Amino acid sequence: MGSSTTDESRPLRVAIVGGGIGGVLLAIGLQKHGHIDYQLYEAAPSFGDVGLGVSLGPNAQNALGLIDPRARAVLDRLGSTNMWESHMLDFVIYKCAYGPRADETICAQKTEVPIRTVHRARLLEGLVELVADQSRCHFTKRLATISQTGGGRGPYTLHFADGSTAEADVVMGADGVHSAVRKYVLGEDHLALRPQFSGAVAYRGVIPMERVVARLGEEVAQNMYCHFGRGVMTMGYPIEQGKLVNFVCVDVARGGEVGEQWMWPSKVDEIREKVRGFSDAVQG
Repeated sequence: MGSSTTDESRPLRVAIVGGGIGGVLLAIGLQKHGHIDYQLYEAAPSFGDVGLGVSLGPNAQNALGLIDPRARAVLDRLGSTNMWESHMLDFVIYKCAYGPRADETICAQKTEVPIRTVHRARLLEGLVELVADQSRCHFTKRLATISQTGGGRGPYTLHFADGSTAEADVVMGADGVHSAVRKYVLGEDHLALRPQFSGAVAYRGVIPMERVVARLGEEVAQNMYCHFGRGVMTMGYPIEQGKLVNFVCVDVARGGEVGEQWMWPSKVDEIREKVRGFSDAVQG
């Protein structure tokens, strides 16, 4: 969102709300342009990411390079790929998880370049190092409201929960699914302002590679495999240069309500119950 009038004698002031991967990448891209004065506002007391693994295909990898070649280099340095040469250009290998066709390959989705998988926190740490002026990053700044002067034509004022304010000509929302910026773009009544629980729950964790190899063998452990069962799918892929396996089990039909807390701890027994009757490649 941007104001319709700016003073051309000074830099364009851009406020980035949110210091996750998207917000930091935006800062990296904007810092190359001398006519832009960006400031980044993060609600947490420091940079950090609560996620685990993330995979980036060719389009995402190319986007990083277009924003800044150094951002692509961070991914190449920290990211992992499928570890078998025969699977290097497999995006995901899909297999049946149960029944007479258990462990049978459904298909292998191909890609032009090796997929990159990386721990989200490590990727964010590497990208933050590319922000040249760290004084432009402000923490414990949870956005409360946005107002605009000049009858809707002047600059925006950001009001934070700690009582402080900041002024900008452009406000960029990079503050996630519960965005405080979104309503100012879409309007107060838009359905996207109230994220709805889809009924699917992802159980996530990281496991030392050697443990997974011992249980499932090298091929399944060291490459991105996805096993499909009735209402449940599992996926695993290497991260941290192959030292860990990022594991996820998705129950697509759990249903129920989750309330305001969208993340909570779970136990291995919960996952075992979800995959009861599946093949050994999943049960392991």
